[in-house]
Amino acid sequence: GDQVVDFIWIDYVVDPLLVAITLDSSKGPINIGSGFGTTVRELAEMILQQISSTGGLHRLEPRQVEVSEFIACVDKARACGLLDTGGEPPLQHLKRVVEIQKRHRSSSSTITGLLVH
Repeated sequence: GDQVVDFIWIDYVVDPLLVAITLDSSKGPINIGSGFGTTVRELAEMILQQISSTGGLHRLEPRQVEVSEFIACVDKARACGLLDTGGEPPLQHLKRVVEIQKRHRSSSSTITGLLVH
């Protein structure tokens, strides 16, 4: 759960990628992300809070091959005008994702806790 990952809402990714494919390739790689890091544990705690679970987190040992930190450097994307999250926090839309997931789960299934590596 200590891994740090750059989460971003999908709506902020699609349009920049479509525009990026039309750019001059001499610009080199352009990262699309939020530019902010969130630990997997923090994300799991936010999800548990959203679903009102009392089960808590169950921590597992990290996997052998694991990225411990990935935060996109988005300076080039911003300089090219590709990235505009409107100043929203990276996980602003988490509640929306949880609600979508709840609608697609059967009414008999309940999340009682989350496993994190």
